[in-house]
Amino acid sequence: MVESTLAFQRRYDCDWVKVTPASTFQVRDYGITDAWKGDPLGRRWIGPGIIREPEDWDRLPSIDPSEGFLGRHLRCARELRRRLARDVPVLQSIFNPVFQASVIGGAAFGAHVEACAEAVEAGLKRITENTVKFIEALADAGVDGIYLVSQHARDGGLSRAAYERFGWPSDARCLEVAAGMPFASFLHLHGEGVFLPAADNFPRCVLHLASDGGNPDPKQLLDSERRWVSSGPDQDGSIRRGTPEEAATEVRAVLEKWKGPGFLLGAGCVLPLDTPEANILAATAAARESRPDRPLPRVAAKPNST
Repeated sequence: MVESTLAFQRRYDCDWVKVTPASTFQVRDYGITDAWKGDPLGRRWIGPGIIREPEDWDRLPSIDPSEGFLGRHLRCARELRRRLARDVPVLQSIFNPVFQASVIGGAAFGAHVEACAEAVEAGLKRITENTVKFIEALADAGVDGIYLVSQHARDGGLSRAAYERFGWPSDARCLEVAAGMPFASFLHLHGEGVFLPAADNFPRCVLHLASDGGNPDPKQLLDSERRWVSSGPDQDGSIRRGTPEEAATEVRAVLEKWKGPGFLLGAGCVLPLDTPEANILAATAAARESRPDRPLPRVAAKPNST
């Protein structure tokens, strides 16, 4: 992962580096098995959950972030921070406690949310503690921020009421711990019809979401002056299916619609593994063009080497 991440950064020279393990990397040490499906989104086949009875939630172990499978990812992040230039922030992907609970709980998760909520909350408390310890270890390793992924704050995930009870408190806790890191942290709201946290009582962060599928319009969020927002071209649009020229045109359209200092261009949701290299290069070149709302910074002349 270190070498492939560095190779990606050398090729595309992104403004920051996002370390992107498989979504299951935080649950392997609980005893969850997984395997890559082989699809372009990097999704996994996930083995059965380890929760059978409500009491099992209270038996989840404390995870040492420096040991086991998680410890290997901590070493990866530390090595990336050591080998990358200091002016390139490193963000670590973190899959939020609710997602981890859904994998750990397996088939029992939904039923237990409905029938024995307090037991699930006890499990979420332990999962959140383990996640916070990992974030603190990342900060000690020099990582600059986190990219917190929420996959259940949407239609088809948990209900809005259930997410307000089970999701936002643990998400907020993770972002509060990351608030002391030097770069802004992101909250990725995955999917369509996403729910937004209340800005007044939620840690400041960059909201990352797809710009379609019934999601809030990033421009409206920017105009509210209460949030930073990140989005980008449709993962199945020109960036993946079109020509380099079409990919550049799509990026320019995104920047024209959502221009301003509160907007950060990224992938619309994800960048599929089969996205053509020429299209990524064309998209990043288009993003770096001078625009009326963001002139390119002046570069000081180098002294005469003679």
